[in-house]
Amino acid sequence: MRRFATRLSYANVSATLALCIALGPPTAAAAAQLITGDDVQDGSITGVDIRDHSVARRDVDSRALLPPSLSATHDPITDYQDRAVIVRRPIPRGIWLLLGRFTVTNTGANSDNFGCGFRVAGNLVQSAGASVDAGQRANVNAANVVRVGRTHRGVAVICDTNGTTTLDISKISLRLIKLG
Repeated sequence: MRRFATRLSYANVSATLALCIALGPPTAAAAAQLITGDDVQDGSITGVDIRDHSVARRDVDSRALLPPSLSATHDPITDYQDRAVIVRRPIPRGIWLLLGRFTVTNTGANSDNFGCGFRVAGNLVQSAGASVDAGQRANVNAANVVRVGRTHRGVAVICDTNGTTTLDISKISLRLIKLG
């Protein structure tokens, strides 16, 4: 039998290099197909693992692009009393957009004006007001931006009335959107 001796020549090196280059992209593509989202454990990839500018907006689920938000609702309130809490929610530290919404029904015989706002860390931030004639209904939308310095201070929606009538409050909701 004849022994084959491998000699390092330009032709051998060129052929080997050409083979590696030819197999490179399909091999890399095949490897990319082998690793899917099912193979990645939740929470195991962080921002440090991703090269800057390598992920485009189209690559991210639109729900992931929404700012963090919190919400709270409350059962309807009959015969509302001044400065009683309409709805409350703990709020972490940060800058927040506060959105309060509810419907007020004047169940008394007199018209009444009232002002509503958010109580955050003991401070009252005026945000909305309305005038409701006797027997009528008004929708109230309150909005404001606040900075919360201490974690888990509560935010509450409260109102002041003239106290000349009775008010029922329904469809109560509070939404907090983190801005920073």
